Amino acid sequence: MSKIPATLCVVLLAACASGPGEFPPPAGPARDLVGDDLSRWRFEGPENDRAPAEAFQLADDLLWTDGTVPGALRTAAQHADYELTLEWRWGPGVTGGNSGLLVHAGEPRVFHGWPRCLEVQLRSGSAGDLILMDTTLEPVGGTLDGVRVARRPEVVEHAEGDWNRLRVRCQGDEVVVWVNDVLANRARRLSRARGALALQSEGAEIHFRAVRLAPL
Repeated sequence: MSKIPATLCVVLLAACASGPGEFPPPAGPARDLVGDDLSRWRFEGPENDRAPAEAFQLADDLLWTDGTVPGALRTAAQHADYELTLEWRWGPGVTGGNSGLLVHAGEPRVFHGWPRCLEVQLRSGSAGDLILMDTTLEPVGGTLDGVRVARRPEVVEHAEGDWNRLRVRCQGDEVVVWVNDVLANRARRLSRARGALALQSEGAEIHFRAVRLAPL
């Protein structure tokens, strides 16, 4: 039997570990998570809940916040076993912006004003990091440093002001994250496998579009 070169073995193993063929497609079509208004969402501040329109606006198919009202726009519904995709960009003139997608959000205001959840970081320069907010997990191919699992070094964000794409797959107690179609992070044995989804308002103008959820 002929031998496979060592370099080819490395490539094949990497493809098996993170290639799209490892994950079957969603079981159903993706649906718009935002809708025509914010009636399916609520806004959770660090001290109390507020009307969603106090922090987030819908205009021309964009969901956006200027970041001046801190907190998270959170779905009223709970979600599990899904694939979420969205696009985001920073507002005009924003540099070093900070925000995030919160998955499996539960009890509010338990982690420095944020709900118990797992944050998929969108902070400029760190998009794809995982932040544990009173939760636990086991990184796959990464290292837990305090409450943070840094993204993989291959991830590249687009220039500030340009659109980036986030894809998050949550199934059972596992989560997989892609940024701009590059594998950014993966973890298993999450202490939470169900909860609300939320988008952070955290001091910088950020725009979201094409926020879609597909069942697995």
